[in-house]
Amino acid sequence: MSYSGGGGAKSFGNRGFSSRKEKKKKQDFHKHHLKYTPEEHASLDQLKERASIGLQRLGTQIFSSEPGGYGFHNWMASFNLLLDDFEEKCNPSSLPKEYFDARLALSAKLLEPVDTSAQDSQIKQLEQEILHSEETIADTIEKSERIAVEEWHRDESKISRLRREKTQTDVEITKTKDDLEEEKKKAAAQSLFKRMFSNSEAVKGLQTKLVSLDAKIEDLEAEIKALEDDRSKKQSDVKKIDSEVSRLRSDLEELKLRLGEVETQKQEALQIAERRSEITKSMAEMISSLHFGNNHEDKEEAEPTE
Repeated sequence: MSYSGGGGAKSFGNRGFSSRKEKKKKQDFHKHHLKYTPEEHASLDQLKERASIGLQRLGTQIFSSEPGGYGFHNWMASFNLLLDDFEEKCNPSSLPKEYFDARLALSAKLLEPVDTSAQDSQIKQLEQEILHSEETIADTIEKSERIAVEEWHRDESKISRLRREKTQTDVEITKTKDDLEEEKKKAAAQSLFKRMFSNSEAVKGLQTKLVSLDAKIEDLEAEIKALEDDRSKKQSDVKKIDSEVSRLRSDLEELKLRLGEVETQKQEALQIAERRSEITKSMAEMISSLHFGNNHEDKEEAEPTE
């Protein structure tokens, strides 16, 4: 008996759970149904007010400048969705022909292409000027580095070589002078006849060599000075080039600023902000002026059959 009673209690418990579950489903269904009832039975004035507010918000929206961001196609979809929703809730058959004519005309005006040819031409020209300026800066910097490094080192190498050659020539001049003095002493110790015929050629040779070496020294000093002057000039040129690079970079920044301004102008033109504002305002005014006859009826939801 106790087992049978336990089984009966268990079976009764299941039937109670099943009954509560079905009841809960019906409650959930009715709650879901009632959730949309106020929206579906909104008055004409409420529908017109909501549509006007939505149009006003659309009229002030700003497009995104980022690739793939909120743009005209997204905005147009929102515009059509708002009007489609308004028409559905009002019952399209109750709306006057003037409303649909206005929507069609204003939508066509929205879709009119924007003329940005002037901005496109300026953008192309500025981009070319920027590219040319960047190339000029690169070439100028390369020239400055070449003068400052390669040519400077080449000149320094030449000067160093000439200085070594001058030092060697100075040594040779000193030795030649010593040899000349020695020959003169020898000649002085000899008889007049020997001085005239024996040592005269040696002395003359050394004297000629000494003159040549002195001339060589002068040439070397002149060449060294010319290279040093040229190196100083090149260093001055490097400073001028650096100044020129600074000026070119400043001009480049101005070009980029101008390009940014023109691109902004183009973006503003593509925003068609003024056009969208005027059209959404006109559409809102059209909707606000609507009056319905007896054919406007609120939609009623059919209660589910039990």
